Amino acid sequence: MGSSPKTGTSPTVIRVLTVDDHALIREGLRRSSPIQKDMSLVGEASNGREAIEQFRSHRPDVTLMDLQMPRNEWGSMP
Repeated sequence: MGSSPKTGTSPTVIRVLTVDDHALIREGLRRSSPIQKDMSLVGEASNGREAIEQFRSHRPDVTLMDLQMPRNEWGSMP
């Protein structure tokens, strides 16, 4: 990517959180994240409760989430 031609500053890094109940999916995303120089994997979660904790802790720009996780993965929400 390089620096911005107008400002000379480095581009913004997109902070990403992944949420999936399948470890293989999370591992694949983790292994591919270093390829994208403008993205940084800041957290992972395997269930809804962890997702909320990770989101509150890291405040990612983007969350990649499995929307078909079992309902019981979310537990009771506060």
